[in-house]
Amino acid sequence: MALDSYVTHNPSSPIHLVSDGGDDLADLAKKFHCSYVREAFNVGRARKADATANQFIWLQRIYRACQTTFAEVDWIVLLESDVECLRSPAHPPRYSLAGGRNGPAWTPPLRTLLAEKFGQRVRNGGLGMNYIGCGGSIFHKERFIHCLERTDLAVFEEAQQLDLRILGWTDATICFLFQFNGWDTGDWEDYGRHDDPDRERRAFVHGSKRFYNKPLVL
Repeated sequence: MALDSYVTHNPSSPIHLVSDGGDDLADLAKKFHCSYVREAFNVGRARKADATANQFIWLQRIYRACQTTFAEVDWIVLLESDVECLRSPAHPPRYSLAGGRNGPAWTPPLRTLLAEKFGQRVRNGGLGMNYIGCGGSIFHKERFIHCLERTDLAVFEEAQQLDLRILGWTDATICFLFQFNGWDTGDWEDYGRHDDPDRERRAFVHGSKRFYNKPLVL
């Protein structure tokens, strides 16, 4: 559903598909003309023995895709299996990472770290107060590359001591990457939740679980 709806409304956009330590999705990639990688292990919250909770590895996977599949694009949408595309995006993002209006709040110690780093630039709903970046969000490719090349794993491990979600949730990981490097994050008019009353106005809606635990049909 996620791939079919995306391709329907964005037929010329490149897609990078990753099997995250799961089934071989080569046939799915062929059907939708995706570049494809089958990773050996899952980047998750250590739900199983072959998983790792280190989401920094996930950022490195995106980095490689930015240099190959997405070499000619400026913005990248984070598709997840519960993201549905309803139309082509109509609103240019106003932030380096854009999606939901307000995500979960950072812990007070992490907010203090970012406040000390940026002072008055730390504000509610933007830089340093909360995180966004779940499925359906969009980010600027070149700013992402710039941030990752100047931010190594040690920075994330130090921040992890202040907020355990930094290397445990992908949305927290990528949002911290942008915010730590001084890039604002915020809402995007083309992003919504699948149960929003005005969902039809959005390009991407997140949270549709109706196909979960059903067999893959090509």
